[in-house]
Amino acid sequence: MKKLILSAFLPFAALTSLAHAAPLPTPAFPPPTIVTSGENAVTENALYTESNWERILLPPEALQKLGNLRAVRLSVNHLPSNVHVVLSLKPGPADTVGLWLWRSDLTQSVNQKGLFTLTNPLNQQSYTFDATVIGTGR
Repeated sequence: MKKLILSAFLPFAALTSLAHAAPLPTPAFPPPTIVTSGENAVTENALYTESNWERILLPPEALQKLGNLRAVRLSVNHLPSNVHVVLSLKPGPADTVGLWLWRSDLTQSVNQKGLFTLTNPLNQQSYTFDATVIGTGR
């Protein structure tokens, strides 16, 4: 009888502990805006491969945290190995970081979210965001 009562009680105990658990963390900053470079910047929903004209407009909180954008380094995760992303040296509007995206094999298409982290090695601060990367197979 004790075993039956205990086995009936355990699922409720687990639910109660989950209900009182700390909420999942929320992002510290709003996501960046993907824009085209140039005088008439256009907002995009994704990053496109084979492009050197896309920029990330960083939110004010991220700019403050990162400091000098000239010192920022980029790391990218969760993208196929044939997709390459580096910071672009092409000048652009203030508060933006340029990206150059390409694929080593143009026959392989991509439509996948990547995790991008900008880090300033001078102050050890970073800003992470995700964005979809799209490239059509040829």
